[in-house]
Amino acid sequence: MRIFFLLAFRNFIKSVGLNALNLLGLSAGIIAALLIIVYADHEYHFDHFHQKVDNIFRVEGRTNGSEWYVNLGVEHARELATGTYPEIEAVVMLNRGERAFFQASTGPRFPETNVLQTDVGSRFFDLFDFELIAGSQEEALAAPHSLVLTQSLAEKYFGDQAPLGQTVYYDTIPLQVTAVLSDLPSDSHIDFDLLLTSPSLDQTSHYHVATYVALSRGADELTLKEKILAMDVAYDEYHELADVELMPLGDIHLRSTASFGSSGKGDPLQLRILLVVGGLILLITIANYLNLASALYLGKGRAVGVRKVFGESRKLLIRSLVLESFLMVLLTVPIIWIGFSVLLPGLNLLLDVRLENKLVTTPMYGVGTIGFLAFVSMVTVTFPALSLSRSPIHDLLKSKSAMNITGGTHYRNALIFFQFILLFTLGLSGWFMNRQIEYLDSKDVGFDPVG
Repeated sequence: MRIFFLLAFRNFIKSVGLNALNLLGLSAGIIAALLIIVYADHEYHFDHFHQKVDNIFRVEGRTNGSEWYVNLGVEHARELATGTYPEIEAVVMLNRGERAFFQASTGPRFPETNVLQTDVGSRFFDLFDFELIAGSQEEALAAPHSLVLTQSLAEKYFGDQAPLGQTVYYDTIPLQVTAVLSDLPSDSHIDFDLLLTSPSLDQTSHYHVATYVALSRGADELTLKEKILAMDVAYDEYHELADVELMPLGDIHLRSTASFGSSGKGDPLQLRILLVVGGLILLITIANYLNLASALYLGKGRAVGVRKVFGESRKLLIRSLVLESFLMVLLTVPIIWIGFSVLLPGLNLLLDVRLENKLVTTPMYGVGTIGFLAFVSMVTVTFPALSLSRSPIHDLLKSKSAMNITGGTHYRNALIFFQFILLFTLGLSGWFMNRQIEYLDSKDVGFDPVG
């Protein structure tokens, strides 16, 4: 092992410039692909941190037009909450509050726009698993005019003071702080800074709310949809449901096209394009690394010939080259970890999200990265190891490079051609996307937004 590590170190130092450049190129490609994968993972797993994600649905519907709506008449939500529907375990009503001023009893007034209202006694915390850091889930929304704050808002209004039990005025309405939540994760389509119980959701004859339902075990969605359509509770003819859909919680971000509410803001096509771009980057990176690494390995013809003269077996030669290749790609691990950690905050700022450093928090990402590097090392060394180990000793010793005698020239030409095709595809795709964006930016929309 000592001799092996000495030889590996010697081989690295012998072509330190090319080796360093090759490792940096491999690291940069993997970092770029990882950033894309982490963002795509974030988008595809919206709302999946809720334990009951597979059992929670939002009722979306269409009335007398073609548009789908999130905020349906409260009459349907009240009917579903009567307990006469065995398919339903719990109902939560949510309504987006308008911009208003909030003021702690001893502090300044602040305008707030991210306000959410729910019904008194709401089952909100039975359905949704937001992290509670102060207060009780059972009591937080039990009384009228209760207020739940996120941690950032609690610090904004009360500083170092304990917020529980404090009074916050919603314009002129006094609210009592009953709970504090950790700041909401960015992969939640339900977004708020303040959540309050509004008696008007129970008392006003007509209102518009987003209705979330948790289905009972074994409930038939189709049967429930038919029952909702058959309800005779509409406020007037304009609020009668022409069609209805139970949108799964985990699909809202990417699938929902409903209007007037927290509809899906994700773009599945954009995600697919990003993943294709990430795949192309990885392929180009692998091809580039293979090309340069193969040239370095095939340049070891004389060294391999001398080792054969001293009786080293083909099996030992192959094993030695494979281990050296794997050791080489492992040098990229700290580069990848540092580069990813440095660039991730910038990506969060650019996209206005809070992506986790999955290399630290999710072991699967670390294992996957190591596995991918092992795959790259195997692909890299397979052709040189097999070619060098089976080449005659006299051929290896006669030439400085084993490129011609092992067929390496054809191998490298194929890799260069493959690289060219990939780069051309990526460049052409980027050009088309840029043209589409320019077209959308310059398209005449029929009115003057400035005037």
